[in-house]
Amino acid sequence: MTYIGISPPLFGRLIEVFPAKCVLLTAVSFFLAGSVLSGLAPSIETLIAFRALQGIGDGSILA
Repeated sequence: MTYIGISPPLFGRLIEVFPAKCVLLTAVSFFLAGSVLSGLAPSIETLIAFRALQGIGDGSILA
């Protein structure tokens, strides 16, 4: 997924600007929200969107 390649540099820069704990909690929140919403997705289109949100959270945890 392309979000895994885009989000680590972005969140890496955010870690330089903001406290790392806040950025990590935001990343985990994106991943958790994407996971919960993916499980509740009523259609394939929403599932794809929620998996993209989960991918952003996953890639940002790597930062």
